[in-house]
Amino acid sequence: MTSYHVCGFRQDDHKVSVCMIVDANDLARGMDDPHAIAEKIAGPEYCFHACSNINQAVPDHVKNRLFVSAEELKELYAAVPRLRPQPRRRRR
Repeated sequence: MTSYHVCGFRQDDHKVSVCMIVDANDLARGMDDPHAIAEKIAGPEYCFHACSNINQAVPDHVKNRLFVSAEELKELYAAVPRLRPQPRRRRR
């Protein structure tokens, strides 16, 4: 089943990045899109601007939950290692 990795920021402080895994089942129940679902769950103080598909199994305990702090992100990356940011490589 597909899930969606939705990324955003706090509206009053753009330096605070947040992310959420939105369950595709919510879209099947008639919800608008992953951004709208994330905004509904997180509240109006967050803005979501990017979304990507996750085509692998995602544990239920990380779905539809806002991840803000570094500790929360570590938990997310442990549950879904594919989302862990990769180090950038310099081009020569």
